[in-house]
Amino acid sequence: MSTHTGTHVDAPSHVAPGFASVDMIPAGRLISNAILLRTHKKANQLVERADLATAQIMQGDAVVIATGWERRAAKINYMIENPGLSGQAARYLAGKKVNAVGIDGPSIDAGADGKFTAHNILLPRNIVENLCNVGKITTNRFTLVLCPLKLGGATGSPARALAIM
Repeated sequence: MSTHTGTHVDAPSHVAPGFASVDMIPAGRLISNAILLRTHKKANQLVERADLATAQIMQGDAVVIATGWERRAAKINYMIENPGLSGQAARYLAGKKVNAVGIDGPSIDAGADGKFTAHNILLPRNIVENLCNVGKITTNRFTLVLCPLKLGGATGSPARALAIM
């Protein structure tokens, strides 16, 4: 199994060699206040800065983005046509100094983005991808608990992500 299979945490070293691997992420960074942003997106559509602008994102928050894409997990295009963040949206979140960014698809980058724009902007922040059951979160604010395996030197890890409401 790859360290980037299913729900997983990307460590800063995923796209930035020399940065922290998953075992080096301080435990305190794995528990944070979180905000849920619901913005329905279709294949290869981008989450834009305007989609994020009305939310009260605080420094240190984890931002969980629900695009509705998780409902397509069994579809053939799930892994290659997923929605993702625009560069402008990723820069906005980086400027807010968020703790982590998660999305209900296989990547925070759209399937059509071979340059991994959002990954490159948001790391060294933690990125959580392939979140499931985001639609079951009933509140916009909650505590996010990430439980990745502590794999020495790994650029990511499968994880259990818990929303405590």
